[in-house]
Amino acid sequence: MRFRVLVDRMMTGSFQSFRSPRQSDPLSPYPFVSVIEALSCFNIKGVEKGFTNSDQQL
Repeated sequence: MRFRVLVDRMMTGSFQSFRSPRQSDPLSPYPFVSVIEALSCFNIKGVEKGFTNSDQQL
């Protein structure tokens, strides 16, 4: 399997993997980060509109 990487919007040269992805491989952190960023955005908008209280502690 060959891969190419996008760095600063420029495609790098390709490289080859010596093993294919397996079911036990960890997921990429990007989906997690994307969800956290979206939740953070919703939280900020909720505080701005008065739906939540950011001073309240759990």
